[in-house]
Amino acid sequence: AFEIFGGYKFSGTNEGALRSHGLFMVRALVRSDVDSETCAKYVMDLIEAGYTDAMGVYLSECFKDGKEANIQQLVDLMENKERADYRVETKSILSEIVATRPERLDSAITSLRKLKVFVDYPAIAKV
Repeated sequence: AFEIFGGYKFSGTNEGALRSHGLFMVRALVRSDVDSETCAKYVMDLIEAGYTDAMGVYLSECFKDGKEANIQQLVDLMENKERADYRVETKSILSEIVATRPERLDSAITSLRKLKVFVDYPAIAKV
């Protein structure tokens, strides 16, 4: 499926549409039985192709589904790379964790920081 999607050339001119295009693929990827290393590679491929919302959606879905191995694989893959251009809405991700699985908050913040994502602590404290 990713080979087919990768061969598709986005024809839109709206940058916002490009950023969020293909997010259904990211959600399906998290819910699949694809190994964590392959998942991390696909997410990085999407980001490098300009689908910059892919990282945030991937992390959000992994946190929701308890897929720590997928998150750790992504952290490992990005450890020696310069921070790519991607968007992560940490407030919404962490708010959901606080509301549903507060025991995972520390792990989530640690993972986000390793991925060089800004964590808005004052916003989280208000949740």
